[in-house]
Amino acid sequence: MKKLKGAVIGVGYLGRFHAQKIKSSAQAELSGVFDFYAPQAQKISDELSVPVYGSLQSVAESVDFVTIAASTAAHY
Repeated sequence: MKKLKGAVIGVGYLGRFHAQKIKSSAQAELSGVFDFYAPQAQKISDELSVPVYGSLQSVAESVDFVTIAASTAAHY
C-alpha cells in the first residue's frame, strides 16, 4: 500500500500533536509543516526532521492531504 503524503497547517500546541501522529503513522508520510508564525513552523520542522513549506500554495501542490489545526476561536 502506498503511503499518503500529508502536511499539517498550523503547528501550535495541538497541531504539533497532529504532526507527531502523522510522522509515526504506517499509512501516511509527513511531508512537511506550515504555520503563519515562521519560528513555530521551524521549531516543529527541526523537531520532526521535515521541511517547512513557504506557502499554502506549495503545500497544496505537494501533498495528498492536509490537517488544519486552528485555535478554537479560529474554527468559525
